[in-house]
Amino acid sequence: MNRTGASAPGKALLCGEYAVLDGAPAVVAAVDRRVTVSWSDDSPPMPPEVEATLGLARARCGHVPGALTVDASALRRKDIKLGLGSSAAAAAATAAAVFATHGKELEDPAVVRSVFECALEGHASIAPQGSGVDVAASALGGFLKFRRGNGVEVQPLAAPSGLCIELVWTGHAARTSELVGKVLELRERAPADYGQHLARLSAAAQDFVDAFDEGSAADVIRVAASYAGAMAALGDAAGAQARPSSKPSSGAPRSSQAAFRGAQSLAAPAAETLPSHSSRTRPQPRPSNWPATPKGFILSRSRGAHLACGRTEGDEPSMFIYLYILSLVLGAVLLAVALFFNGKRDDADDQTRAHDDTTRPSQVGQLDGVGGGDFVVRTIRSRRFWTFFVSFFGMTGLVLDGLDLMTPPVALLVAIGVAAVAGAGASAAVRIGSS
Repeated sequence: MNRTGASAPGKALLCGEYAVLDGAPAVVAAVDRRVTVSWSDDSPPMPPEVEATLGLARARCGHVPGALTVDASALRRKDIKLGLGSSAAAAAATAAAVFATHGKELEDPAVVRSVFECALEGHASIAPQGSGVDVAASALGGFLKFRRGNGVEVQPLAAPSGLCIELVWTGHAARTSELVGKVLELRERAPADYGQHLARLSAAAQDFVDAFDEGSAADVIRVAASYAGAMAALGDAAGAQARPSSKPSSGAPRSSQAAFRGAQSLAAPAAETLPSHSSRTRPQPRPSNWPATPKGFILSRSRGAHLACGRTEGDEPSMFIYLYILSLVLGAVLLAVALFFNGKRDDADDQTRAHDDTTRPSQVGQLDGVGGGDFVVRTIRSRRFWTFFVSFFGMTGLVLDGLDLMTPPVALLVAIGVAAVAGAGASAAVRIGSS
């Protein structure tokens, strides 16, 4: 059997938290960070939601030998979950892997529905009180209207034109099950108060859906702020921190989740399918021999094209950033000093070395009369080399890290390499030009 791995996107719940548990509508979006699963014969330990979903999918499709290895690193920062639904995405990817291995086409609506149902039931093994809205985003993709009453109602949505959505890491993780538990305790302890809070949340959630349907970006922003206020009141009543203490400009969902920023336009269409590209993100089959984190999963920061979640407010700056900045400043200072003195001392040194070079016999591997070993030693001792080295190191590092082209450690190594080549090239050019 040719086993096939799969991936599924994370989610951002834009509006409807908590209220969705009592039948109010919610708006959720799939994001362009994904959880990937791959088959293994080593029987690695599997998360409970993955193990449960795997059993359900096998019961529907047939047995697939082996266990699944889960890579959810894209939905975490170090060991901290970012509130992007990694467990739900893992469940959806697990079901997709089983169905794809049995030759089921994941573009078939009936298959997608089956993947969703298996993932929903499997995820309920760890979150029985949840609504399943995060599973819907991971299994179906795009922007969705979600409502759960006697059954599950899911409807695709189109983002209003000009709407810009930024996901903001607030610096505080929150466990959904614990927060939901506190809200349910409030319902048991003070049903009247709970009813008032729920009515306010439900009304705002419906207004949010209506604003989405009408394509009004301004109304979406206004209602988002209103919902954030209602969430704060619910959190105070339940003893749960339903939003961060430092509120973003317009409104914020719970502390570990995305937040709206308060520009006059919030904006992103549906998430990007990986590795293929389309306007809707669904679990994608992938060959079992793919690397655990293929390059296609690296986040793009393109603006207005994806619902993206990159480095955001509240992230602690990496030590590499400080190193880049320090090297850039030092390089600029050294370069300014070198230009100010106009290289007078170096010119004198070059004349002396040129005179010495003319007295030396030519040897294989020499450059302009200077032996290869001597050239390396003199290059390393040259102020020009270190001036260009530090300058290029700082600039290259800042550019690479700022564009998110690679991780900071790799950017550091690349910056050192570029700087060394630039410094050596500058020294060689000066020597050749003065010969």
